[in-house]
Amino acid sequence: MNASFAKYDDANKGLAMQTIRRLLILLPALWLVLVAQAAPIRQSTPFEIFLLNIRLDLEQLADDV
Repeated sequence: MNASFAKYDDANKGLAMQTIRRLLILLPALWLVLVAQAAPIRQSTPFEIFLLNIRLDLEQLADDV
């Protein structure tokens, strides 16, 4: 094997390792994005917010007593 081919082979190995490292970094982020889109957080209805406000008011009154 001549020297120029060895340099080319080493460069390819380095590029492959760099690509694998990038994939290992990006795959968890991609997985999180896909999971976040698949299961969006449900927004509370106005009635649920109303009940929560009443509960918080009652807890505050209980703390004041």
